[in-house]
Amino acid sequence: MPGNPCRADAPKWGINVDSSIVTYKNLGGLGPSPIKEKPWYAPEQSIVYEEVGTYYGKKIDLIVTADDTYGPAQKRSDSEGLRWLRDVNGIESGAEVPSIGMHVQGTFTFTFTVVDSLSKKKIPVPEDYSNNVAFFDLDGDEDGYEEIGTCDASNVYTFKNSIGVRPSCTKSPICAGQARCHAKNMIEEVQSDGMTFTRMTTDQKAASVTFSMVGENAGEFQMTYTTGHERRLFIFKGTNDMICDGMASTTTASTTTKPTPKPAPAAPGKKPVFGKSPFVMR
Repeated sequence: MPGNPCRADAPKWGINVDSSIVTYKNLGGLGPSPIKEKPWYAPEQSIVYEEVGTYYGKKIDLIVTADDTYGPAQKRSDSEGLRWLRDVNGIESGAEVPSIGMHVQGTFTFTFTVVDSLSKKKIPVPEDYSNNVAFFDLDGDEDGYEEIGTCDASNVYTFKNSIGVRPSCTKSPICAGQARCHAKNMIEEVQSDGMTFTRMTTDQKAASVTFSMVGENAGEFQMTYTTGHERRLFIFKGTNDMICDGMASTTTASTTTKPTPKPAPAAPGKKPVFGKSPFVMR
C-alpha cells in the first residue's frame, strides 16, 4: 500500500477532469435533449469525459454512471429543476470541475470507470498505486445535509486542524464487514460562489474531503452520496492538492482492494521507473 502520498516519488495518479472534454452526458436518462450520439463503449445513461490524463503515455477517459434510483428520483423535479440538472451534470456552466446535481433528497451511488482512450478497455492498475479524488462543498446548516461514502477507499483525508467535514473509516456490513470510508458534511453553510477549487479559503478547505483508492479500486470505484436537502451539487476532482496542503487522515481497519492484475507493460524501448506512477495528469 502506498505510504505518504505527498512525497516526491510517491506512486499516484489522478483524474484531472477539469482539463477534459465532456463528449456525452445522459446521466440517469436526464438528457440534455437532443442527446448526442452515444459512444459505442459507454452505457446509454452515463457521462463521458475524454482525455482525463495518461497511463504509460496512453490517454485515458473517465465514464460515470448512476444507480437505478438516481434517474427516476430526479425526474420528479419540476421543469426548472430538470433544466438545472441538465446544466450542472457533467461540468457546470462556467465552473472548472465536474459536478452531478441532486434536485431531490435521497441516497445515490455513482460508479467511476477509467478506460484507455484508444481501446476503451478498463485500465489495470498496479496494487501500490493510488488515485486520490477530492470532493468539495460538503456543508449545511445541520447534520444530515450531505454524506459521501465508499467501500473502495483505503484512506480518507481532511484539511488539518479542521472542525469541518467529519470523516471516518470503520468496518461496515455495507462492505461485507470490511472498512467503509465516509465523511459527513461540515455543520455550517460555506460560501462557495467564485471558488476556484485551486485557491480556496480555510472554510472551503474544511468543507472538502479526499478519498484515496488503491490498486484496481483506483481504476474503477463507487461513491455513494446522500443528501437530506434539495438542489445540492456533488463536485469532484482528481487531485492531491488538499492532501498535501495539510494532511490529516483516517485509515481503514482493513483494505478492500480487489484482486489486482499485473500492470500494463511499458511501451517498446521504454522501461518504467519503480516508485513512479505511470499515470500523468494533464
